[in-house]
Amino acid sequence: MPVVCLIFTGCQTSIYPNEARLCGRYSKEIYHAVEDSSTKVQLLIETYFAEGYVKKEIQLNDDGTFTIDIPVACNTWCQIGLEGYYIGVFLSPGQKTEFEITMDQFRRRKLKMVTGIGWTEDDIKEDRIVFDDIVLKIKPYWDWIPAVEYHQHVINNLNEIEREVEDNTRLPQYRKKAMMSSLRMNYLVGWILNDKETEDRPKPPLEKLSDFTFLKYFNLNDLSEFYTPAYTLVLHKILEIDLFHIPPIGDAHVEIWLKEVKLILAELIGSNTGFFYDLLAANSYYLQLKNGSKPFSDKQIENIRAYFPNETYINVLMAENEKTIGLIQSNMKEKPNVSKEELLKAIVSQYEGKVVVVDFWATWCLPCLNAMRFSKGIKEEFKEKGVVFLYLSAPSSEKKEWERIVRNEKGAHYFIDTEDEWKYILSLFGFSAIPSYLIYDVNGYLKYHFTGYPGNAAMEEMIEALLP
Repeated sequence: MPVVCLIFTGCQTSIYPNEARLCGRYSKEIYHAVEDSSTKVQLLIETYFAEGYVKKEIQLNDDGTFTIDIPVACNTWCQIGLEGYYIGVFLSPGQKTEFEITMDQFRRRKLKMVTGIGWTEDDIKEDRIVFDDIVLKIKPYWDWIPAVEYHQHVINNLNEIEREVEDNTRLPQYRKKAMMSSLRMNYLVGWILNDKETEDRPKPPLEKLSDFTFLKYFNLNDLSEFYTPAYTLVLHKILEIDLFHIPPIGDAHVEIWLKEVKLILAELIGSNTGFFYDLLAANSYYLQLKNGSKPFSDKQIENIRAYFPNETYINVLMAENEKTIGLIQSNMKEKPNVSKEELLKAIVSQYEGKVVVVDFWATWCLPCLNAMRFSKGIKEEFKEKGVVFLYLSAPSSEKKEWERIVRNEKGAHYFIDTEDEWKYILSLFGFSAIPSYLIYDVNGYLKYHFTGYPGNAAMEEMIEALLP
């Protein structure tokens, strides 16, 4: 069988500065294998905020080609899949990335980049080995040193990374820059900005803002860099580290918030303009949803839509906001409007046909919160087995704190807002302390009641015994 050879026809060239054009072509042998099905090209595009990736599906044209314009802020990683075979490419603002995939006489797929740089699955695996080898050569500083010496130590490590990559004979030249960028970002987030000291990872001697002047060497605002997912974690760390004193974005206009942020960071990263700041703002919004589970206010939505010129920022943030609202609505339940004598029955009876675990708790109760944390794995284990985890909170809980906690705690949450109702329900079972628990079988009969979390093994055993 002869080697398939294609002439790549290219794509139109008018591209907006904040978009990248991705053009692909699959040989007729590959395309004919999928043209009679509904299979589409799968794209995973790094966003550097939110959950990390935007997913897109593209239908191939009749000749096995596709073209799509994708909003991007900087050089952006994109994974492309068709029928279980994946390649990776970088998308650049205002530029075209163009590839073709052919099949050789042994029916192996071959990637050819017409413009831009790309990786086959084997390339990605090989890069991972090289990456791990170089990471082992990065030298943490085991003993205490002053910040000024640590600054030089960081620069020495960056120089070592560059030497190791440049001297590596296994890497083709076009992949070396991407490798260096990935190593820099992982070194920054894994060793330097990681402020949790462990046995094998000492805490860096960074005690004031001026100790971070080495950040400019990490090229955080350089459009020519090839950024990897670790870049998102770097942005999160910068927003969260206390030493930077970066306030939450809240309802402030983005421009006003960024003006304050630039006073803190501009000298450290070497610039007071650029995509870095837009990404930082987008991540500040996202962390509000992720860490606080607090949906955007009307003012925030207005600010987001007014500020970001790139539609990806807006679309992803709005989707994450809707996801947060949905999670809150699914967790927080309205207390039935019945007498105290009928209240517990009215709540439990809504989950007829399921094993129901009732948890009595309060926001100020540390054993209660620890039990919730320990039992997360149990909830995950039983989520598909018809088990409901139902939480009744004491009226002594601070309502706002209750809302904050339950947004991130899967289950059905009810706030018992009067002492009369709370004391009455507890008295039915002789409970005088929390956490206390009730476990009902699928027919609504109470099978277990006890005070104090018994441990995951005991809880699993009781629940398993009641499953049909």
